[in-house]
Amino acid sequence: RSKFCSPVLPRRGEIRLGIQLIVMASSAMFFGLVILCTCLHIRGQDTGAMSTNLTQLGRSLRGARCESSRMPHGSKCTGCPPMYNGKLCSSTTRYNNQNLGACGCGMQYRSDAATGVHRSLPEDYWTLTSYTAAMSCVNLNSADGALAWCPKDCGACFKLCTTGGVVQSGHAAGDEGYRAPVAGTCRTFKVVDRCGDGFDQGQPNWCSQRISAHECKSNPARCAHSGNTNWFGYPAHFDLQDFHGQILHGLAWDNVEVTFEKVSCDSWQAPANVETCTGCRP
Repeated sequence: RSKFCSPVLPRRGEIRLGIQLIVMASSAMFFGLVILCTCLHIRGQDTGAMSTNLTQLGRSLRGARCESSRMPHGSKCTGCPPMYNGKLCSSTTRYNNQNLGACGCGMQYRSDAATGVHRSLPEDYWTLTSYTAAMSCVNLNSADGALAWCPKDCGACFKLCTTGGVVQSGHAAGDEGYRAPVAGTCRTFKVVDRCGDGFDQGQPNWCSQRISAHECKSNPARCAHSGNTNWFGYPAHFDLQDFHGQILHGLAWDNVEVTFEKVSCDSWQAPANVETCTGCRP
C-alpha cells in the first residue's frame, strides 16, 4: 500500500509575509514602469524639469488636489483637476449687481462716462430675475482672458449640479434656517458677464485661473501648479446673479461646490421678457 507524506502547511505569519512581499514587488514594478515612461517622455529636458514632472505625477497618482492658497471647507471632489462622478468641479459665489455685464445685455441701460450719464438695469430686467452668471474669464475666453468686453463664450449655457460640498460659507450648520447642500440639484445658467477677480490683479482669487478648465483636464501636471487654478484649487468659477434671492433663498446655495458642463440653452428657463444681447452682435 502506497504511503503519502503529510503536507507541511505554512504558518499564518509566513502567509502574511509572503502576501506583503508580493504586493511590494508589484508596486515597485508599477512605479518603476511609470518613472521609466515619464523619463522617456521628458527625455531631453533638464533635471529640474524632470523633478517637477515627477512631483506632479506623484500628486496625480495619490489623488491630491491642485496646489492652491486655500482649501475648500467641505469638498466632495477629488484629484487634480478636482472631479466628481467623472465631471469637472467648480466653485461658486453669489453677486448682486445691476450694472451692464461684459456680454452687452441691456445696452439701452448702458452708462456713458463721457457725458456723465449713469444708468443701471431695472429690477425686473431678465438678467436679474433668472438663472444667469458671470464666468471665470480664462474659461469665458481661453485665447485672451483679459478681454473685458464680449468674450467668446458670452451667452453660453452651463449645467451646474451640486456635489453636496461647500467651498466657503458664511453660515454654520448651527445657524437658524441653515440647510446643508444636497448633492444632485441641477440648474442651467446663462453666462451674461465676465469674472476677472484675481486674474486682472495677478493674485489668487475666485477667477484667477491662468489656464482653462479644458487645458487642466488635458494636462493635469500643468493644472497642479499653483496659480493655474483659483485660490481654492478649482479650474473654473461661476458667480451667480442673486439680485432677487433666487440662489441663496430659492436654491439654498451658499457658495456651494458644483460640477459643470456646457449644454444647449434649450434647457435654460428663459423668462418671458428675455431679449437678445445686442452689445456683442457682429
